[in-house]
Amino acid sequence: MTKPTHDITNKPELARFVDSYINFLDIHSKDVKFGSDLLDSGIKTEFIQKMELFMVNPLQALLDQRQMVDANLYTIVDGFVNLFFEKAKKLNIVKSAFKKRNGSATMYMIVLNQDNFNNRNEIFYFLDHYSSLGVYDKLPIYFQFVPTELEEKFITEESVA
Repeated sequence: MTKPTHDITNKPELARFVDSYINFLDIHSKDVKFGSDLLDSGIKTEFIQKMELFMVNPLQALLDQRQMVDANLYTIVDGFVNLFFEKAKKLNIVKSAFKKRNGSATMYMIVLNQDNFNNRNEIFYFLDHYSSLGVYDKLPIYFQFVPTELEEKFITEESVA
């Protein structure tokens, strides 16, 4: 596997991102306006209900939002790690991998096709890359290598590769 290169200063990519954000705000603005129009008729959209909860119980509303954001972050991290495992499987590095979440941490049990220095190094390279993203403290992931003989003991866990 090669070292990922991603230039976030790429002007066309940044412009596409800004355009997407403008589109998001436009859609959100329309949802708010629609909710406001329906509120005049006594109908509360989901967004208006969330605003009402925020007014009545702001701490609960913030906790609900945090849970939603956390769930989205876990989904993104899972997708990122799953893509890595898919690629590692195609490259014949990983035989299988299983996931188990414990609080904010996620443990991945990995069965390598061949348990050797080069294959482990590819896994550690990915883990090093993940830790360099600056999210490791908030969304830690742990890798544990599992011998092929013990693979069937993890079948009850969520398979990711």
